[in-house]
Amino acid sequence: MNHLNRLFDSILGRQSAPADSADGESDASSNSTGEKTAEASKADQSDKKNRNSTALIEIAAVGILTAAAAHVLSHSVGWLGSLRLQLSQSEHRAWLLPLFGLLGGVLCGVIVRYIAPEITGSGIPQVKGFLRGHKIPMNLRSMIAKLVAGILALGCGLPLGREGPTVQIGASLSGMFVSLLSSGEKVKRQFVAAGAGAGLAAAFNAPLAGVIFVVEELVKEVSSSFVITAGLACFAAASMSQLLGNHSLDLSSHSDFPICHFQFEDIPYLFILGIVCGALGSFFNWLIIVGMKWRVKVFKNNYPLSIGIAGLICGCTVALLPQSMHNIAGIKYLIIAHNPTLEFAGTALAISFLITIISYISGAPGGLFGPSLTIGCAAGYMLGATEMGEWANASNAPDLFALAGMGAFFSAVARVPITATVIVFEITRDFNLLLPLLMTTMVAYTVGERIYSGSLYDRLLDLSATEKPAEGRQPDAQPPASQP
Repeated sequence: MNHLNRLFDSILGRQSAPADSADGESDASSNSTGEKTAEASKADQSDKKNRNSTALIEIAAVGILTAAAAHVLSHSVGWLGSLRLQLSQSEHRAWLLPLFGLLGGVLCGVIVRYIAPEITGSGIPQVKGFLRGHKIPMNLRSMIAKLVAGILALGCGLPLGREGPTVQIGASLSGMFVSLLSSGEKVKRQFVAAGAGAGLAAAFNAPLAGVIFVVEELVKEVSSSFVITAGLACFAAASMSQLLGNHSLDLSSHSDFPICHFQFEDIPYLFILGIVCGALGSFFNWLIIVGMKWRVKVFKNNYPLSIGIAGLICGCTVALLPQSMHNIAGIKYLIIAHNPTLEFAGTALAISFLITIISYISGAPGGLFGPSLTIGCAAGYMLGATEMGEWANASNAPDLFALAGMGAFFSAVARVPITATVIVFEITRDFNLLLPLLMTTMVAYTVGERIYSGSLYDRLLDLSATEKPAEGRQPDAQPPASQP
């Protein structure tokens, strides 16, 4: 307990009481002064204990509230998505899919443009910018706007991930919490990072991945203050998430989830999978950056139009697919548990890749982690089926490679190989996957850095910084017009 108190003293930026004075000085001081000093020291120690206890409560509250918000997001998206699918599949009214996408996209865009422009995209670049000292709001308005806009975008058919909204919601909750308590900037920075990690932990029921994500991507430093603060928040978030029964992204909660077996013959194919996912992930990131620049040039900050068109395109695309593929978010479960054909996996790979990019560059509030898992799952399944055709004892290869591909493509896109390994392990709870995951994520990361180096979220943050003058609302913020 003393160690924890000292740790929170360092977190909260407080210094311990001065060391005992020298013997000569103590002899010179009077008894009354000594008594007052002792009383002040006791009062200071009591105040520190109270502040440390308050800090523990604050961090736990951030994790619990983030998990509650993630639960609301998950169930609201599930309800709206189920309604959309039921209405579109009854009496063959597939035209409702693009209609839902268009209306949901427009409403979402209105929120982004007129209420909270800082909620566009996944939210991770905004959190990173805040941690670097940029003036990015992390408050109650951001939290509510991200939650509502995320429900509209994801529930109406945009194939983005829920972890993006939950990361920014957790960060906004933390920022709001410490602002109300008048905490310092140092504490606010650590709490915002912890809240973001709690958002990831709540979305995937993966507390360890949430902590590692904070260290590996958000702050990129191994500090006891960040690790302990994030650890407490992520533990509280994951515990509350399990208590609320949020298993939407927990693959091991599905009764038909397969148990994988790793064999020596799989190693060469796993390296190939890492190379393929590394190259594919680099191409994906490049298209995201190019698409974002194009969207800013064409639509500027007209998010109702850009997100509405993205929803319309995604709805039309999905409406042309078989009914079994109308739920894009659930495709990875079909691939892993039901051994589909190569045609199904190839179609899922191509369609998910395309509409994810279209959705994200539109500015819709949603993450890339979930879609990355789907794309990697389809790519891995196809390679695993190829190995099964060459090795008679590789009957488990498609499932193994589908799960390893999830981590590999995730690593190639987000450039967080350890987080990718841990998050897939935590959502599967299969120890047989650790070695395949480590191999594929490390190879994918290395290949990705060779082809298109740098974090996607750093590039998005830099891009948003250069776009602000062009998107400014004040006339004098616009660059001078110069006609050729």
